[in-house]
Amino acid sequence: MGTPILVRGDDSKWREPEVTSYENEAALQQLVADSPDLLTGKDLATVDEFWIPEVGSVDIVGVGADGGVTVVECKLRANPEIRREVVGQVLAYAGGLWQMDYEAFAATWSARAGRPLLDHVAEKTGATESDQVRTGIETSLRTGEFTLVIVVDEITGELKRIIEWLNVMTRQEVSVLALELQYLKEGSTEILVPRLYGEALASAKRSPSSTNGHKWSAESFAAAIAELDVPAKAAVTDLMAHGEESGLYPWWGVGQTPGMSWYYQVGPAKVSLFQIYLRPNGATVAASVGGLFGATGLGPSTASQMLDGLRDIPAIAPYVAHVTNDALNKYPSIPVTDVLDQEPVREAFLRVIDEVRTRPQI
Repeated sequence: MGTPILVRGDDSKWREPEVTSYENEAALQQLVADSPDLLTGKDLATVDEFWIPEVGSVDIVGVGADGGVTVVECKLRANPEIRREVVGQVLAYAGGLWQMDYEAFAATWSARAGRPLLDHVAEKTGATESDQVRTGIETSLRTGEFTLVIVVDEITGELKRIIEWLNVMTRQEVSVLALELQYLKEGSTEILVPRLYGEALASAKRSPSSTNGHKWSAESFAAAIAELDVPAKAAVTDLMAHGEESGLYPWWGVGQTPGMSWYYQVGPAKVSLFQIYLRPNGATVAASVGGLFGATGLGPSTASQMLDGLRDIPAIAPYVAHVTNDALNKYPSIPVTDVLDQEPVREAFLRVIDEVRTRPQI
């Protein structure tokens, strides 16, 4: 049992409680679903049996207030898959989630939870900025920034070594943990002994000395802009200047990819109108059609106003063609290179932003 836990009744000797096994893996999975804070110490919204096409069903998927995604697989020691197979499973699930479309993720979540994803996260975590949560989820899915947790009734030495190796060999954004939930009983009293393995190594990867696993700031984002080629640098600088002059405040992204959002006052709502991502394969700008659609006090009319304005710009129209007026919960991505780095196109884009923020159709 590792470090012993001793109990005693009145006038009796100290003794170890009875080690009790879980009835089955479903019981272990239900315990985690009921108390998801055991996984990372943070509040999470969770769903079970989350279906990933061509991969299978994940035992549990969790989303935190920052949009971080946690992938959980539960196994009992008696199951031979607690050895190498469970590690392969959880990695396969992470691979299936990587670059999944947000709408597909949200639809699968809603089908399992019986309520919209962002509402569920707000209820369980207290998150108040749904646009920020969505941006965090999109970033996690796009970059593969996940916390992977293998939950077991007893951690084996082999599993410990695998967890240690994975944390050493994977990127800063990926945390691989093993959570042991030992179940004990003393009479009618149930005792749960949680032990988390791998958190120290994962935390070391996420430390401030890491160059990739941090929250971006005005200074670090400016440094990333400075690394762009001249046309892209001029375009992103113009977009940042517009936000600084006409916006309310920026929101800085978290993770390896430099990312940020500008929030504006649009009618009764404070909402992000665009997000900037400085990806290695080229900077992009996401237009917040979906943010307007979901914002309190705005909705379909305002979202359609932005969409129609973008459709009227010939260079941008192909990048919003997949967004329809009956599916406005999208954030179409517009390349900077060869599109927004063209000054007339950029000026037209910002005119749409100004039209929406100053004369929103509600």
